[in-house]
Amino acid sequence: MRIGVTGSSGFLGSHLTKVLRQYDDFEVTVLRRNSLRSFPTINELSSFVHGLDLIYHVAGVNRGTNEEILRGNVEATFNLIEAIKKSKNPFLRIVFTSSSQVYKPLVQSRKIINESHKTEPATLFGVTKKTAEDLIRLSGLEHVIMRIANTYGPGCQPDYNSVIATFCH
Repeated sequence: MRIGVTGSSGFLGSHLTKVLRQYDDFEVTVLRRNSLRSFPTINELSSFVHGLDLIYHVAGVNRGTNEEILRGNVEATFNLIEAIKKSKNPFLRIVFTSSSQVYKPLVQSRKIINESHKTEPATLFGVTKKTAEDLIRLSGLEHVIMRIANTYGPGCQPDYNSVIATFCH
């Protein structure tokens, strides 16, 4: 199986890539963003998606200017979808890592947030992740969306990656 990973130099992407490469049945292709230029265009992404069976779309921007957050989550996801459509591969699937920030925040409640909880993001990051989810859903591509929260593990930076990483530090 040919697998592509966007955001492979980030926290989640680097760990995912390392694990995937341990399996002989997987050929892993990574996409790293060149921080010196803008996000990949549809044409640049076309060569990345060519021949893939599955894409883990882990890339995203959670810090930066409003424009960087918008472009890094919405425009980059849109470009990836368009490149996949352009490839005319009807079997290409996508796994998207979204965020729990798409949910309406609970204020001092003991309720558990589950998948049916109302989506009403309170931050620009949450809005862009929800928009990216909607773009993927509307694309017609076979997909899975994972809304993750507070990831932590080896390599997490305190006061940067998550509150759990900060507490552990």
